[in-house]
Amino acid sequence: MEANTNLLQRHFVAKEALKKAAQPYIDNNTLREKSREIADTLGVSFQTVLNYAYGMTNDGFLTEAITKELKKYKK
Repeated sequence: MEANTNLLQRHFVAKEALKKAAQPYIDNNTLREKSREIADTLGVSFQTVLNYAYGMTNDGFLTEAITKELKKYKK
């Protein structure tokens, strides 16, 4: 039971970090443009990146990868 709780907590933290990283792009209407670039980099669809950025996440590893890419573009 503890392992499941830890996994759910980690997934929640990853989801919140992605929301935080995506918020500046949402605010200035550049999320669609960056999502296309990230989708090409990660080999996923553009729509998947948008869905994850708006909180509809499934895979924790992909959530962390998208967050990492958003932070890289920010710099």
